[in-house]
Amino acid sequence: RACRHVPVEGAESLVGLMINTLPVRVAVDAEANLLEWLIQLRKQWIELRDYENTSLVKIRQWSEIPQGEPLFESIVVFENYRLESALRERNDRWRSIRIRLSESPHYPLVLAGYLDSELSIQITYDRERFRESTITHIRNHLRSVLQSIACRPRQQVGEVEILTPREREMVLNEWNRTSVDFPHASIPQLFEQQVQERPQAVALVLGDHQWTYEVLNQHSNGLAHRLKAAGVAPGTAVGICADRSLEWVSGLLAILKAGGIYVPLDPSNPSERMNLILKETSAPVVLCQSGMVTTFVKLDMPYLVLDPDTGFDEAASPGCSIKPESLAYIMYTSGSTGRPKGVMVSHKAVAGLVFDASYVQLEVGQRIACAASVAFDAATFEIWGALLRGGTCVLVPGAIPSFATLKETLARHQVDTLFLTTAWFNAVMDEDPGVLSGVRQLLFGGEAHSPFHVGKACQALPDTSIIHVYGPTEATTFSTFYPIPQGGLGSQEAIPIGRPTANTTIYIADGFGRLVPPGISGEILIGGAGIAEGYLNQSELTEERFILDPYHPEAGNRLFKSGDLARYLPDGDIEFLGRLDDQLKIRGYRIEPSEIES
Repeated sequence: RACRHVPVEGAESLVGLMINTLPVRVAVDAEANLLEWLIQLRKQWIELRDYENTSLVKIRQWSEIPQGEPLFESIVVFENYRLESALRERNDRWRSIRIRLSESPHYPLVLAGYLDSELSIQITYDRERFRESTITHIRNHLRSVLQSIACRPRQQVGEVEILTPREREMVLNEWNRTSVDFPHASIPQLFEQQVQERPQAVALVLGDHQWTYEVLNQHSNGLAHRLKAAGVAPGTAVGICADRSLEWVSGLLAILKAGGIYVPLDPSNPSERMNLILKETSAPVVLCQSGMVTTFVKLDMPYLVLDPDTGFDEAASPGCSIKPESLAYIMYTSGSTGRPKGVMVSHKAVAGLVFDASYVQLEVGQRIACAASVAFDAATFEIWGALLRGGTCVLVPGAIPSFATLKETLARHQVDTLFLTTAWFNAVMDEDPGVLSGVRQLLFGGEAHSPFHVGKACQALPDTSIIHVYGPTEATTFSTFYPIPQGGLGSQEAIPIGRPTANTTIYIADGFGRLVPPGISGEILIGGAGIAEGYLNQSELTEERFILDPYHPEAGNRLFKSGDLARYLPDGDIEFLGRLDDQLKIRGYRIEPSEIES
């Protein structure tokens, strides 16, 4: 800003720059009246004139911006006159000539506004920092903002529209056209349909042992009757603590057949954590393997032993009527208050996950490995993706499978679909990618990716479909997917998390809940059939994280605020950028530092 008003003799007749570019810190109140906020902003700016000769060195010292980071990288210039217009008003005896000006901006982005008979805007930018398409988006967004201000000057600041009509249609509707039909039935109903159609087909495999659909059905029926005799009724939570085994899967199914809700307990967890979970869920009984009985005796917790030969007492189905909207399981994740959160997931959400043909092909006879922890939501996909679609669930032995165990299991049982956490995926790529050569569909996700390891996989596994997946427990395992191109990543530095799975909607919104355009970061909001019912006994947190969809209020649907930061790429794919908080991911688990401290 030219300082022509300063008390310098002859300042008006001086030729040259008398400008000191100063940064301004602006507090944005989304609920403030826009016009009043702008007036207040101008008052604040006028009050700062007393400091306009302050050096940038002093301002940096006051700013608390870390050393090495620029104080600002963009500037806004506004002039209420143009030289050409001023000359025309003075006389006609002047002429102009065209010259070529080569300009190198001092800042990556300069926005200059000129007020003449109309407002015109000029954008100067560093081509090494910005693509032309990005500047076009900035220009269009600025036009939207100015039009919004002109049309509704007294709206709230948070209501100012930045999206162009075309962008709004894309992020709201076009990129969320994912609706497909899937069975409106419970997990036991869908499983028993497979039993009727293929009773002698292999349902479960573990090492040298296998169960057919008929045997698994009979075993789980027997367990279900024992659970009902122990007081399990529709809507009752039942703990299940076991290593990956045939009887573990039967136990999950038995709890559901009795009308209950299974609560997976990791045998490696401290007994204090298991006790907390069992008390919070009011579980009257826990299913456990014989080697774990001592733990529950010490906790004074009623239990039923879960072993291969203890479920064949009664072969008939319990015949419980279970609605698809009923809860299927409560999965515990890390809590920000130090208290774990119980995520409540319905039968309908599980059906939506495994009958989704958009991200993976699940077919009759397909062999899906189950290598995830018994209390990790990836197991939802691995178990029910096989058993509700007529496939075989191949259980990988060991609480935390070794590389050798995984290699032997994949080769011996001809597994064709496998999910690995990103850490596992990277480890396999480092050890020997060839062990996955027989896998037809390889899914990975849950942690920050490594383009190097993905590139290595593309080279070593040319016949394998490699799919990057993303999703929190609160959205039933997977919410987005990105098929890695067959030719590899090329020059890509980041691997997108892709687009929504079937019957899933993804929005990216800023801190005020406004949808952001492509290229702008915001929080991932997830909607659709896979959204959990909330957190058990944590109504305030449920209300905070599970909100009514503000973009389609007439539908009455809910969205989950993930706390994950992302942005849309120009083609509609989503790029994951990190967390809004300090939550960590370890082997796919979301861990709150405060829970570790507690």
